[in-house]
Amino acid sequence: MVDIIVVGYGLAGRIHSKAHHDLVGHCRLAAIVESRISLHQLVREQFPGVRVYDSLEAALKVLGSDVIVDICVPARQNLFLA
Repeated sequence: MVDIIVVGYGLAGRIHSKAHHDLVGHCRLAAIVESRISLHQLVREQFPGVRVYDSLEAALKVLGSDVIVDICVPARQNLFLA
């Protein structure tokens, strides 16, 4: 089973999180990364058991590097594209 980390919990992140969560048996929504701490409780309510982090680095420290990272943030916020 493949672990997935969704980065960003705006509209795209919410859609992608639900899609990954519903693919039971193929992959596991392991974590959601959201820098807005105010959304962490919403993530916990909508996806019990899914870890929530404020940075990708923190998520990777716990889950390791053998994951799929689904980046759902605007290009101007995506440090990997800079």
